[in-house]
Amino acid sequence: MKTFRLIGMALLAVVTCLNFTSCSDDDNEEPERNDDGIVTNQKRLVRIYSNNVGEYIHDFIYDSKGRLSTMFYYNYTYNYTWGDGTITEIWEYNNGRDQKTTTFSINRNNNLIRSLHEQNHNATFSYNSSNQLIELKDVHSTRRTFTWGKDRIVKVVENYKDNHDITIEYTYSGKSCKGYFPLYDIFIRNGVSGEGIIYAHPELIGLRCTQLPDQRIHRSGNHESTVKYTYTFDKDGYIESFTIINEDEGYSDVSTFTWE
Repeated sequence: MKTFRLIGMALLAVVTCLNFTSCSDDDNEEPERNDDGIVTNQKRLVRIYSNNVGEYIHDFIYDSKGRLSTMFYYNYTYNYTWGDGTITEIWEYNNGRDQKTTTFSINRNNNLIRSLHEQNHNATFSYNSSNQLIELKDVHSTRRTFTWGKDRIVKVVENYKDNHDITIEYTYSGKSCKGYFPLYDIFIRNGVSGEGIIYAHPELIGLRCTQLPDQRIHRSGNHESTVKYTYTFDKDGYIESFTIINEDEGYSDVSTFTWE
């Protein structure tokens, strides 16, 4: 189940604020990072809940240095070991009888993940001069490119080896949120190997951003659809929930976040 399923389902979106007064960039604390490159002076994500086609619940536990140590998802347990230039994720299921190991290699010059390796699978990450993710390449089947403008993702293109391409474009109106938004809707339900690190520490793959789009336009072949978002926030301005609204396909999906 925990293969690198970034492949297969289209990216949806980085999402953002509406409904309540959103936070401006001036209201956001400047991130402080420790020697592992993770942000330590902002709230931590401790739960994600989604009700899209069944329940998706992720619970996160951190160590004394603020690093993700364990993630629980259904009957799966993910344990993380932080080394010098590596993060190792060990996935356990069936009371530990089934296991899988994923290893992240980190460039210590910028504390960004440069590659992911698990059994029979590899992926590489590339960044621009601002340390923002610009390419995620799965050696088996997929290449994803990310286009940035004014510190926000404006376009994602997925290229598959079967020549099936998908393009997603985002529109913004200057909204932002406090802390960061972990690009949840890009990765959730795809079952990404190492997803715990991506959700808890998006700064390690150049995806920690506060600029949030209002909608996305998804194009695949002759098909085009538009997804819009609405949001609520906790008392400190962190995203508490967001709703995905796809009027073209007639569905909506609510996800909630818990921060501490």
